[in-house]
Amino acid sequence: GVDAILDFRVSPMPPDTGAYVPMQAHGTYRVPYNMVAMQAVASIGLAARRSVPTFRTVSAGRDDRLLNTDRPFQFTRSNTKDFRMWLDAAIEDARSMHPIGRRWVFLDSWNDWGRGAVLEPDDRNGFSFLNETGRALMGLPAGSPVPFVTILVPEAGKSPSLARRL
Repeated sequence: GVDAILDFRVSPMPPDTGAYVPMQAHGTYRVPYNMVAMQAVASIGLAARRSVPTFRTVSAGRDDRLLNTDRPFQFTRSNTKDFRMWLDAAIEDARSMHPIGRRWVFLDSWNDWGRGAVLEPDDRNGFSFLNETGRALMGLPAGSPVPFVTILVPEAGKSPSLARRL
């Protein structure tokens, strides 16, 4: 039998795009990111009826063109608003469907530049996807200010009072 399902598709399939037919341009199949995010959120509700535990994967983007695949796929216009909607749904699913020790949400991916799945800060998006992930995990509203934290590490023996405060 199957112990669990990881809701992650290596190659997007029609359920990932709903009724939207991917546009083809220059050999690449393109789907707006918001369509993918909305379909992912909808599928989370449908999967609640599964008898096998399902763990969600949320992606900040996708662009297979660099991989030289037969059918490269690209999510166009990725943005933090739709990413957050998808991430919130995945977090809520993990909290409502799994026990505390198994509340996992998978993020695709920290720095998979070859597939365009990147949370790592970059020149285009800065820290926006990473900050939105932090806000979601802390239960803060989307786009709210992220606290700026400075951590000082004193040299051993040079600042005993500062060390006590930390």
